[in-house]
Amino acid sequence: MIKNGRIFRGEEPNASSNTLETAIGSVAMIKRTRIGQPWFLAAVLGVGFAIVWAILIIWISSWFDRNPDYYKQIVFVEDGTPIIVSAPNTPFSFEIYETLDDKRIPPPENCLFGIYFARGPGRPAGFWDQLSWRDRLVWFGDENAGARTLWYLIHDGETDGNAHFVGYDNASRQCIGYIGQRGFQRTKPTPEESFPIHGSRGLVGLVVSLNSSQREYSFYASQVTYRDGSAPPCLVYLISGDRLVNVDLRDRSVRVLRQLPGMLALERVSVRHALKKSPQAEALGKSILALRTDKDVSFLDSEGKTVCRYVLPKTLRHISPVLYPLNETTMIAQRKRRLHRTPVERCDLVWFNNKGTVEKEVSVDLPSRYSVSSGATSGAVAVPVPVMFTPCILLGNADSYIKSGECPNFPNALAAVWSDTWPSIVLVNLLGVALAYVCYRRQRRYDQRWTWVWVVSVFLFGLPGLVGYWFHRRWPPIAPCPNCQAAAPRDRPACFACTKDFPKPAPKGTEVFA
Repeated sequence: MIKNGRIFRGEEPNASSNTLETAIGSVAMIKRTRIGQPWFLAAVLGVGFAIVWAILIIWISSWFDRNPDYYKQIVFVEDGTPIIVSAPNTPFSFEIYETLDDKRIPPPENCLFGIYFARGPGRPAGFWDQLSWRDRLVWFGDENAGARTLWYLIHDGETDGNAHFVGYDNASRQCIGYIGQRGFQRTKPTPEESFPIHGSRGLVGLVVSLNSSQREYSFYASQVTYRDGSAPPCLVYLISGDRLVNVDLRDRSVRVLRQLPGMLALERVSVRHALKKSPQAEALGKSILALRTDKDVSFLDSEGKTVCRYVLPKTLRHISPVLYPLNETTMIAQRKRRLHRTPVERCDLVWFNNKGTVEKEVSVDLPSRYSVSSGATSGAVAVPVPVMFTPCILLGNADSYIKSGECPNFPNALAAVWSDTWPSIVLVNLLGVALAYVCYRRQRRYDQRWTWVWVVSVFLFGLPGLVGYWFHRRWPPIAPCPNCQAAAPRDRPACFACTKDFPKPAPKGTEVFA
């Protein structure tokens, strides 16, 4: 008989037994229908499948790589003429030099050396940028009385943080002292005594070293030689707030060279400028530092005095282009931009004088190895997971658009990314909807609980979510019910459609009865 939705055999149970059985049945139902353990198992299986799937797609795509045979870039000869250098991807090949109108030319003797400021208005902090030790730590060497001393400039990792120097004797490994704003001291500088470093990128772009004993693999410093062949002393230049500071690690002294608001970045000038034969470039040969502010670029000597100054045009003040000083009155700026939907990189070349007046502009399109739309398409195949793919494509690319100066703010960048990548985003989400429908049909067919939990999980996690759901358990066989002919799973004693018991299987003669 059936009572309160439950099937009983024989006589109706009394109240006490009914209450006890209901309690036991409730506990059993809770245990049987919990979702945490099977969902976790499905998640583990889905993650494993996602890793294997991504590796497989990347391996297959490497066989069909359509990157251009030549990697092209623009360089400038000493007179400021731009040429295109094609570097073949194949080994044992020679570079090809061409003019902008595709005429082959012999390799030039000397080319201008570009200056790129690692920090600037075009490189704001990313949404999830974190300071690494590479951004927080710079080391320098100093030879003093035959004993080598290692100095480390350490940043505290805060956005508006501080930095100080700490020195160690390389032979005894003992700390010899610290250097802060007040100079050398034996105790660790307090935050008030340290160098204030503003910005979210730590020491990147703010430190320049002129060190005769610096190793080549140091990120910030390398060996620099004056025109007469002598090596400069162990000098470190540092932008600390609104001050340009010179730290002499050999004398362990600190000097403030100038105080100027709006300083953004500091770079070292290559010795190539001093080797050029042009008489107009003699002034550049006396400079060793390039200082970028929000309005201009200045070349400084070792004492921090301005050798020559270039006012930046308004169109270049909000970005960080590569700058090529041609002479003391003319500079060339090169800005690279990725064009939307096409694997093309556009190079904007701007000639301007030291007063900020633009004299000439040229744009050159070069083949690029990457485009946002093609990257989104590849990502949609390698990572068909809507909950990961959609925010990573939108937020990650929007952040890069802002950094490159292609979009002024986040809403415009988000709209540009959506315009470039919407087919891939829609495809991944439609795939999630289709797989969620497959999960819903299977849940209904097997009359399983927690249907909407599984359906939402499969939609969010896409193909890996469906694979994890499909293999997280053993699915029972399905056969027609003898009473209602409905396809019913045989993991229960009664049909879920008509609630009637399935007939017992016919005896085979091998049964053992107690």
